[in-house]
Amino acid sequence: MRKSGLFTINRDRLTVISEKEGLVKSLLAQTWNLIGDDEYLDYLWNDSTPVLPSDNEEYLKEHLLATQKKERELATQIGAIPPVEATVPTNLLQLKQQSRVAEGNLLRLKEMEFYGRQSKPEQIDDILNFYDLIAHREILGGEAYYPAYLEWNTWRVFLAINTIANKPYEARGFKIDEDLQPVHHAPCNRPDMVFEYDDFLLVTEVTLSVRANQWSTEAEPVPRHVARIQSENEGKEVFGLFVAPQIDNNTVLTFFNNRQYSVGEKIIKLTIIPLTVDQLKTLLNLFKSKQFSVGKMKVLFGTIQSSMGASVDALAWYKGIPKIIGDWGTSL
Repeated sequence: MRKSGLFTINRDRLTVISEKEGLVKSLLAQTWNLIGDDEYLDYLWNDSTPVLPSDNEEYLKEHLLATQKKERELATQIGAIPPVEATVPTNLLQLKQQSRVAEGNLLRLKEMEFYGRQSKPEQIDDILNFYDLIAHREILGGEAYYPAYLEWNTWRVFLAINTIANKPYEARGFKIDEDLQPVHHAPCNRPDMVFEYDDFLLVTEVTLSVRANQWSTEAEPVPRHVARIQSENEGKEVFGLFVAPQIDNNTVLTFFNNRQYSVGEKIIKLTIIPLTVDQLKTLLNLFKSKQFSVGKMKVLFGTIQSSMGASVDALAWYKGIPKIIGDWGTSL
């Protein structure tokens, strides 16, 4: 049902995407007949059947005008530059093209508005609660959706600890639907998230994998993704952040012992910090109570990085991270 583009998941409910309500009502208003076996394939492959509202010129005009109106209203609400009003085309293909453009613009504006809300106390509470929903498998959709929701909720953490220099839609590698819910986790050839700040970047990878499976699936792609971003941003410090419900010891050893990566002819120095979901929740709770800046957050990651360089024992270094976070939180 989600692949139709008409529905989204909201925790334990399947709901109609708000921008698709008109299309759903139009579909329901039509009379649909069963097609016999001997006619089914001809019907299926006929490019003019079934006749859909989205093939109707009047429907498309109404949809485009309604989308453009929402676009202008939301742009005004968040202080963005309202879109220039364009002439509504009469050609069916041009109407479809302009509708897609307007829908994409509206989605980006909705993400900007969503970003602006994440630092509010009630949203922080929702983010913290959502990690519990993921842990207890209380989201509709089955196991296939939990990796995507873990990425989406972690994206929200760093939208809450705000002042990113890139846009929220540039910071995520995963796809979302028109109600800003995740559709799928990030593809394997790119980082889950990249948050850009004035003087550093945070490459964030998350997984639900634990124990040996975590090491076997994450030990190669995580350093590769961090190194690529580092190589593309010379002059800026880059921290890799790896988040999982539990961190396997061999994952710690891999990130601790392999702090270099070759990109072409260049040797890239890496810092990859493993944190549990509970430790990330601790950071978010600290932000809720003390509203620390991203500069303060960089100090924390820099302290963990320095302790890595000063240690010869990977597991001792990792076990010391909670104390570093605690001392840092006390100093805020």
